[in-house]
Amino acid sequence: MLELRAVFDEGAAQSLREQLLGMPEVPSLVLSAEAVARVHTLGVQMLVAAHRTWREKGSRVQLQQPSQPLAEAFATLGLQQCWEEMTHG
Repeated sequence: MLELRAVFDEGAAQSLREQLLGMPEVPSLVLSAEAVARVHTLGVQMLVAAHRTWREKGSRVQLQQPSQPLAEAFATLGLQQCWEEMTHG
């Protein structure tokens, strides 16, 4: 399980990207998202890209205990379907 930073901005998104690129393929990747207090659009884009990439490989990215600010960011950007897939499978 990887933990998302409290401020999920460009730097945090880039760090997550590097971690994901270095990981072996697994059936399900769990990201702990309860600490996210602020999220930038680039952070959401990174999560969506990871979700889509892993799904194409037959794997899953799951957000565990996502914070309210993260939920609101996905809603604001019109990404409810992606949110449902990442939080409820």
